[in-house]
This record gives sequence, structure tokens and C-alpha cells, in this order.
Amino acid sequence: MLLGVLQMNIPRMEYFLAVAELLSFSKAAEQLHISHQALSKQIQLLENELGARLLERDKTKVRLTEIGRKALELYKPLSLSMKQCELSLNAFVRHKKTYIRLGYFNDLPYRSAIDPIVQHIYKAIPDAEIEIIAADAAEAKRFLMEDWVDLLICVMHEGDEWPDAEHLPLLTLPESILVSEHHPWYQKTEITKEDIQDGCLVCYESFFSTKKHFYMQELDVKERVFVRNSSTYMGVLAQGKAFGVISELHNRSEDLYKFFPLPPEYSAQMQLTASFKPLHPRADVFKTLNQVIFPFQTQSV
Repeated sequence: MLLGVLQMNIPRMEYFLAVAELLSFSKAAEQLHISHQALSKQIQLLENELGARLLERDKTKVRLTEIGRKALELYKPLSLSMKQCELSLNAFVRHKKTYIRLGYFNDLPYRSAIDPIVQHIYKAIPDAEIEIIAADAAEAKRFLMEDWVDLLICVMHEGDEWPDAEHLPLLTLPESILVSEHHPWYQKTEITKEDIQDGCLVCYESFFSTKKHFYMQELDVKERVFVRNSSTYMGVLAQGKAFGVISELHNRSEDLYKFFPLPPEYSAQMQLTASFKPLHPRADVFKTLNQVIFPFQTQSV
């Protein structure tokens, strides 16, 4: 009988339960909003699937057979459980539509890069509850893939690979060389290709890239240092033993660091990106994030 429960057509189970509880095809058909003939046909198909009669019917009465009583005993709690599952799932979907975990690359400034996105979501979903979670560069992809966050605001570069999510470009900014006051280049007026070739570049580890591709691969540097988070990145820069390549959007202290344009032989751009699962219940809202206007964009106009 359990095999019959697992293999049966679910709507036919509901049809049978209606007839079994009302002991009337007419009343059950009316309750189910189908014709008497269609209901009778579905019960017959269910009996054929089980290979046993569930109901005895004549012109005046409908009675349960012994197997019919057993079917009622088994099917009723199953039906109630399924309805509870449906209610729970609907509640979960409603929760997912209002409770949003927003992750962001922790080297991005919250006030100018993340808060405008948060405000856009609140405008689109007035009753939203938003939890903010900072992510290291090396953890960003895992945060979204393992559902730790629903939406990830991150930095992507040419060659980054991530086919399992939808990526919405929010803005693109040129990148520049950054050194601390302790770096030998700090006193220079410009950085040359030869300087780059003899330099040490600090890079973020990233789950976005394959082993065959790494950030700023086109830079022919003498050495690379890979780090996982912004505090380590800035710590390495502060020592003056390496230079970085970042955009104006990244966090930094203006008094302790100096920007230089990349030599004309090189060019690099950073893309601020909103990443999310394509089937997320609020993907419709996430897809409008490219409408966000960031404060520094307004200032530059």
C-alpha cells in the first residue's frame, strides 16, 4: 500500500478523499468544481492503478471497501501534510521576498557604494528587512553559491568566471596604481612600464578566477603577493614593499597613499557588479539595481 501512496497521482488522492469523506459523488464533484462523470473517471483510474476497489456504489449509496478504509486512513494524513508543506513553502517564499541578506566585498566603501543600493531596495520593497554581510574577496563567490547571501555586490574584472549566477553591471571605473608613503615610488611624478616590470603587485585571491587567470595578468611584474581581505591588502601596501591597482571607489586614506595613472601600455577597469541566483524570488528587484545613481557619479557631473 505504501508503494501505492508513493506512485499515485496526487490529484486523484484528493478526489478519492472528497468522495470517501462525503460518501457522495455528487457532493464531492460540487465541492471539487468538476463534473460527476470526470470525478467517477478519476476514481476508476485510481482503482486501476492500485489494482483494487476502493468504493462500492449503487444508485443510492456509496460505501468504502476494506481497502478503501485503509486508503482513507493513509491518504488523509498525507494530504494534510502536503497542505501544511504548501503553506510553509508559501510562507518561506514570502519571507524570501522581504528578508534579504546583502553581501558585499569588504573593500568597498559602505556609504558611497552600498547604501545607495540598500535605499533602492527599500524603495522597491518598503517592508524589506535587509541584513548586511561583509565578504572577503576570496569568499565572495562561496557566500552566494552556498546561500549565505541573496545578493552580492562585488568587484569583477576581465577574465573572471562565474557561470552559475546572474551578474548585473552597476558601473565601470578605470583603475590606477596605489602606493603608500613608504613605497619608493611615492616621490615619483609618474610610473613607467619599466617600474612596473621591476615591481611587486599585491592582488586579492578570488574564487572568480581560474588558476590560468589571475588579476591584472597583463602586468608583467617581477613578483605578486596574494591576499584574502582588504585589511591584509592595505597592510601590505602600508609596508611600502608592493603596489596596488585599484579604482577610486575602494577604501583608502588620502594622506597616506598616492595614486598614479597606469602607464599608457596598460589599461584596467573595475566593474561593480550585483550578482544573484537567476531564480531568486526578488530577482525582479535585483535586475533594476543598474538604475542606482551613486554619490560620486552625481558629484562628477
